[in-house]
Amino acid sequence: MDQSQFTNTVSSIQASGRIGPEQVLQLRRIIYGGRVVSKQHIEGLFTLDCTCSEKSDAWTDLYAEAIADFLVEHQEPAGYVDDRNADWLIEQVSRDGRIDTAAELEAVIGVLEKSKKSPERLVRFALEAARDTVLQGSGPARRGGEYKPGIVTEADVQFLRRILYAYGGDQHIAVSRAEAEVLFEINDATAEAENHPAWSDLFVKAVANSVLFYSGYTVPTREEALQRERWLDEPIDVGSFFGRMLEGLAGVFTGYRAPEARAKETGVWGKAEVRQAGHITGDEAHWLSARLQRDGMLHENERALLAFLRDKAVLIDPALQVA
Repeated sequence: MDQSQFTNTVSSIQASGRIGPEQVLQLRRIIYGGRVVSKQHIEGLFTLDCTCSEKSDAWTDLYAEAIADFLVEHQEPAGYVDDRNADWLIEQVSRDGRIDTAAELEAVIGVLEKSKKSPERLVRFALEAARDTVLQGSGPARRGGEYKPGIVTEADVQFLRRILYAYGGDQHIAVSRAEAEVLFEINDATAEAENHPAWSDLFVKAVANSVLFYSGYTVPTREEALQRERWLDEPIDVGSFFGRMLEGLAGVFTGYRAPEARAKETGVWGKAEVRQAGHITGDEAHWLSARLQRDGMLHENERALLAFLRDKAVLIDPALQVA
């Protein structure tokens, strides 16, 4: 099957304004009949997604699959997405400055899931689209149904978790600061909303994973860290911990046992990596402290985050406080 057949098929579908299951099957046979997804194929799919108003679910699957195959499998080096291709994808799916369709967002996530490594800005781009969907009440991350803007639903949590998993890939990369920043933005904007309980769990685990990873702490894989764990049911003295926050974050970790004593008690002080870097560093502490006080308030999920870090971290830099 030559390129002229593909071009003619795209023109015919574009003229009808509809991409049904039959048209998707026709496109799939042409694109994958030659076993190589070309740039012309992808550009044709971009055109159809922008111009056809009626699209089936099968279209979203083909669109995302073909773009991921093209960028990840048919570009050098295979398995990786470089800065140039990431920028090209972002430009193509956000020609009006944002992601508008589910197919566009699925394409980005598909690339993240399929690649061994991709630029961090690509996952942030996907997370920001999900963030905007939550804040606006509609968008590419929500399919069907009516939602109130500014509320994190269970489906939103599942979608955000999927994006975070996708970027981690097989390398089990910890959650990055850029990703954590977007999660903070969602949390700040919905702090007083009746969010689904799973949002608190995801927010706490994801941000903690980011901080503890960069501190040199041996963290679980991204997938393990973001799954629901039993820590919420464990008897930690959260009440007395919150009591030390009456004056904001000042001295939030005042009263901690000496870091060395805590590390020795947990039986890990003999490990060189713990002695050298097994703590929340000054850089991480300054960032987290500034982020927590950005809106001048300490919200429930942020308190839960601090309690979690207190319980899990071996050493915490004293910079994690506000004067």
